[in-house]
Amino acid sequence: MSSQESESDEMTNLPEELVVDIMGLSSMKTRAVVQMCMLSKRWNHLWPFLSALNFDLKEFNSGDPKQDKQSFSHFVTTMLNHRKAVNLDKFRLSCVNLWKKQYHSSIERWIMYALQHQTPKVASSQPRFDEH
Repeated sequence: MSSQESESDEMTNLPEELVVDIMGLSSMKTRAVVQMCMLSKRWNHLWPFLSALNFDLKEFNSGDPKQDKQSFSHFVTTMLNHRKAVNLDKFRLSCVNLWKKQYHSSIERWIMYALQHQTPKVASSQPRFDEH
């Protein structure tokens, strides 16, 4: 067995609570964490327990900006709707190109979610003035 396989096995054998803590402490984007969880049958139910959410529109880059915005919006809404009742320690929303009128209510709802969960660290990207 190679050292890389050995390290992989060690990670797979970690207690679930520790895996969630590691994912929450990392600076990984939320979509990447969810994708990582989906790779393991043992971890695929852990993503709703994340304590740090880092949403970035740039991760959605299919080549169709309209579809990317819709996919991003759906992803953020789905994540927040399925989160379990755990502390939300950090919430970051990076979506400068999403600050269009049609998404204002969604963005407000997402930020309100973070504030209602008394998140100590809330950050969001700022729109450019020409996008209002």
